[in-house]
Amino acid sequence: MSPRRPAAIVPLMAPEPQERSPLAQEVYELAEVADTGGSSKTPLILLGEVWVVCAVAVVVFLALALLAYRLAS
Repeated sequence: MSPRRPAAIVPLMAPEPQERSPLAQEVYELAEVADTGGSSKTPLILLGEVWVVCAVAVVVFLALALLAYRLAS
């Protein structure tokens, strides 16, 4: 078994926020949004979800109404 070498002490090579590339800046901002759990797009996402739920409810209601009409005649 070979002896372990001590880990080198290397200063952090992370750039300062103003030195980031545009892509790295966007990734950093998306990570912050993920941590906080909110963004400017949240209301649109919720509105889309409500629209889908309402559309499914209307389709189910129409299916039940047509089934009831078919069984009644």
